[in-house]
Amino acid sequence: EHRLQCKDGSYKWILDRGMVVTRGEQGQAQRMLGTHADISARKQIEQSFHATTATMQEAQRIAQLGSWQLDLQTQVLDWSDEVFRIFEVDPQRFGATFEAFLAAIHPDDRDLVNDTYHRSLADRQPYAIVHRLLLPDGRIKWVEERGTSEFDAQGSATLSRGTVQDVTARRQAEAALAQSRDLLTTVINSVPARVFWKDLDLRYLGCNTAFAHDAGVASPQDVVGTFDTQLGWAAQAEAYGADDRDVMASG
Repeated sequence: EHRLQCKDGSYKWILDRGMVVTRGEQGQAQRMLGTHADISARKQIEQSFHATTATMQEAQRIAQLGSWQLDLQTQVLDWSDEVFRIFEVDPQRFGATFEAFLAAIHPDDRDLVNDTYHRSLADRQPYAIVHRLLLPDGRIKWVEERGTSEFDAQGSATLSRGTVQDVTARRQAEAALAQSRDLLTTVINSVPARVFWKDLDLRYLGCNTAFAHDAGVASPQDVVGTFDTQLGWAAQAEAYGADDRDVMASG
């Protein structure tokens, strides 16, 4: 394959093929036959494909979202580069099978992932699951996996494909938020005061335990979504509402 310059200065890609068809008594080449084929269109498609693949790989790297495909006829599992990065697995040493994938999952989550996948095959439904990976050095990662499968005319699964996204940072943020929320709940339930908060329509969004008991209900959750007219001080609801509106108006 090589490029050929045209009269207008542009280039075409050419595929040359040739062979010796006549040789002399000493074996020397005397006559050759060959062809030139214009493969410019094919080259453009190849270049476009490579560019698209590079863009997709970069997008997966940024999103920490890899793709996979499992051929259920051959049991060969194909991972994108980003999945190898997420699992921190050497592509040359990966067994490229469903069993090799399961081996990388945290032992406590392995049965759940396996059951979820096979149940999706039985139900012919997509699936989504969040589970842990146990890395060789003992670190734990959280990933969100989504998958779907294709079936033949007889109803047998032939191919599964899906995505894997590293959600470790999200899970850590959720855990930190839950911890902060638990701490805040402990604080407001411990202070010797009634604490509540409402939206701008004066609907209760939450309160502490002491306030809930004053309202005549068992827990703060029973106050959420109510108005003063629905609680133990309904007779004073209009006055309380006027106070709230003054606070909002004055800042």
